[in-house]
Amino acid sequence: MNKKTINEKEYIDLVNSKMMEHKLYKEGMKVEGNPRSSDRPLGLSMVGGLDVPGIVAWAQDKVQEEYELVVTSHHGHSNT
Repeated sequence: MNKKTINEKEYIDLVNSKMMEHKLYKEGMKVEGNPRSSDRPLGLSMVGGLDVPGIVAWAQDKVQEEYELVVTSHHGHSNT
């Protein structure tokens, strides 16, 4: 099965959206790109309490079932 490819920002948006479906989700829980101001974050930060890592892992698994994250270059080069 071919998965739709997504970039880092789309991945973060999808993970945050999927997190809301988890039964332990509470308002304010989310992942953010790190640094937050970047369209091509180098990593993720989790916000919202002790339950967040488990919910993020669950959401990432669900997103990765349907999508493939294509990491854009962080050295000024494009992968396209």
